Parts: sequence; C-alpha cells; structure tokens
Amino acid sequence: MQVLIIADIHGSLDSLKRILKNNEHVDLVLVCGDITHYNSPHITTMLEPFDLEKTLFVPGNCDTIEVMDVLNEHGVNIHGKTVDINGIRIRGIGGSNPTPFDTPLEYSEEELKEILFKDKEVDVLVSHAPPKGILDKVGVSHVGSVAIREYIEEVQPRFVFCGHIHEQEGEETLNNSRIINPGPVTQGKFRIVEL
Repeated sequence: MQVLIIADIHGSLDSLKRILKNNEHVDLVLVCGDITHYNSPHITTMLEPFDLEKTLFVPGNCDTIEVMDVLNEHGVNIHGKTVDINGIRIRGIGGSNPTPFDTPLEYSEEELKEILFKDKEVDVLVSHAPPKGILDKVGVSHVGSVAIREYIEEVQPRFVFCGHIHEQEGEETLNNSRIINPGPVTQGKFRIVEL
C-alpha cells in the first residue's frame, strides 16, 4: 500500500493542491497535523482538495478545537483512535506537548500518555509531535514528547509519522520503529512510503 505522508500545511492551499494532484495514485494519505493556522483558512476550505475516502488526519497544535470537530464530523480524525486499513493498525495522536507559544491544542505529557496507551497493538503511529530526542531539535533544545517516545519504545510500531518541527525533516530509527518527518507542506515537502 502506497501512502502519502504530509504535515504542517498551515493553510498553504496552493502547495497542498500541487502535492495532492501530483500524488493522486497513492492508496492512502496520512496528515500529521497543522492543517490550518489557528483555523485560517477555515478547515472546510482546507479539506476540499482531499479525497476524504482515503485520507486520515490528526490535528496539530496550531489547529483549534473547531478543526478537530470538523474532522470528527467527516469521520477522518484519528486523534486518540486506532483504525484498521487492510490489516494495518494505524493509531493517531494530535496536538503537541506544551510549547512556549500557548497554541490551541497542547496536552500535558500525562494527558498524551493517557491517550496513547489505550491501545498498544499498533503498526503505524501518526503523530503531530515527534518523540523526545528524535527529529525534535530547535536550536540546542530537544522539544519532542516524552510520552510519545515512551509509547514508541514500548509498542515499537513499524512506522511513526510526525511533523511539528519544520527544520527537522528526515528519518531516524528508534529500536524497530522508523520515524519520519516528511517536512512541511509550506515548503512543498512530502514523503511516499510503502506500508
């Protein structure tokens, strides 16, 4: 199954449309949050280019509760949920651990842990925030989530797709898990992965 991984759209509609048009052949699209920038443009506008029958989302820390509500109305939000796609179990965790910017969708590490550990039978984790110490460096600081790292270390999903840190596009491994940040859609970045 070919999967398009995108993150950090922040309302960049033209860039999003280009990426989706050039990758119409994929079987699934996974969106790792920050679809809007504080719900601008409005989430309904941002959803228009997607084929919602083959797209799953987690909201990012710059998405609002209204964004999450609209994703839920369309049945495409996997924050705190696990879905089975062709025998592959995909779990989502949106928002982020606390930031210095007081963004709309932040959770304490304890809240993230509570959401995550409700299901440990997972092949793919779709997260907005990266795990602590991996693809999470801002300046000299590692700003990823401790809870997400602990979950990965215990559950060892085959893949972890994340975003949040625009400067940390790339791929690393943690035990048996491949962790990929596709880079921000705002810069025209994406990844195609075979699941």
